[in-house]
Amino acid sequence: MRGKMSMYIRVLNDEFYIFLLFIFLVLAIKYVTRNKKYGDIGEKLTAKSIKRICKKKKCILLKNVRLPLYDTITEIDLIIICKGGVICVENKHLSGIINGQTNEKYWYQNKRGIVKKIYNPIYQNEGHIKCLTHHFNKKGLKDVKIYSYIVFSNKNVVLNIVDSRLVTIRDLKNIIKKKYNDKCKLTTKEIFNVINQIKT
Repeated sequence: MRGKMSMYIRVLNDEFYIFLLFIFLVLAIKYVTRNKKYGDIGEKLTAKSIKRICKKKKCILLKNVRLPLYDTITEIDLIIICKGGVICVENKHLSGIINGQTNEKYWYQNKRGIVKKIYNPIYQNEGHIKCLTHHFNKKGLKDVKIYSYIVFSNKNVVLNIVDSRLVTIRDLKNIIKKKYNDKCKLTTKEIFNVINQIKT
């Protein structure tokens, strides 16, 4: 009788741990999906806001560009190809107060008293630029200028970090106007063709 009771308790424990694991997986998937959807809102907002200026200045706007990098894939939120080179954009639709240093690996988001650690988007975009540079060099294009910008698309954000690469959507519009006038040996179409060739 005692042996049967022990076995019964063990089965209940196993079922309980399986149930807990199931709940954890559901919550993890829900969290990742919610963050991805929230990020998508910011990317779409930025793309929609700069679409007209890109068209006016004859710049090419690419969204969610997936490029191979060794045995992985890197995804770049927005790439703007203009007369002056390539503008590589990492979009952040964060709200709350963001604290940190440009040379620190992690920053901190304080949202209604809840502090969350986030990976430094400047570092994140540097990885994207290294990927683009790698592919340009493979194609023999060594004169392409690549500019890094982190766009904070949410108006409800307070950024306690000062760096010229951290901009708003309005700032990005002005940057496109300026970079359009810079000189580059390659045409917009030539740069676009290279990116189009390496997209997966």
